[in-house]
Amino acid sequence: MRIDYRPGEWLALASPSGLALLEGGADPSLVRSLWSLVSGGGTLGEGLEAVSSRRPGTTLSSLPPFALVFVDDAGAHFACRGPVGIVVELAEAKVCMSGAGVASWREEHTAVPVAVTVTPEAVGRGRRAAKPTEGRTLEL
Repeated sequence: MRIDYRPGEWLALASPSGLALLEGGADPSLVRSLWSLVSGGGTLGEGLEAVSSRRPGTTLSSLPPFALVFVDDAGAHFACRGPVGIVVELAEAKVCMSGAGVASWREEHTAVPVAVTVTPEAVGRGRRAAKPTEGRTLEL
């Protein structure tokens, strides 16, 4: 699996079976929990549980922005919240999703993807998303 990335303010956790994208400064215990899931074959449900239950009394409005992608033999399961975009390229189609403006998160399931792109949208910051060729490549 090849991952193209561009250094920035967000934290990306990536493995051949999953990816999590969090804003910089994310809670270290959340980062550890998500890394365990992303690197250990976790599921989207487990990832959403980790994001939504970090602290007692967590409300939907206090959830951090995130993107989660988990891929297995059955397909891709993905979710996002906040200024994050996910594009899943399939053999015959493309699924695009943004987490902007939702009360909880957006969630989808597709067939096994050809490629997945996750991009912080940097809403209102005067920045544009990088093209994959502007970043660096990491072979996993």
